Amino acid sequence: MESYALAFYGVDRGFFKAAGLDVQIQSFSGGGGVMTAAAGNALDIGCANVGAQANAYIKTCPSR
Repeated sequence: MESYALAFYGVDRGFFKAAGLDVQIQSFSGGGGVMTAAAGNALDIGCANVGAQANAYIKTCPSR
């Protein structure tokens, strides 16, 4: 999807490197994997739709 391509553009154009950042992009097959990796501190930043985020929260919420 085009909406998720901005990070790839930033790496390809050297924007992150120019800002002193070493960005490595990892692709996932779905938002659940992104949220799991982010919650487990395997990612610094993740992008997922709100449905995946809500589902991850519901599964990990201690009051449920």
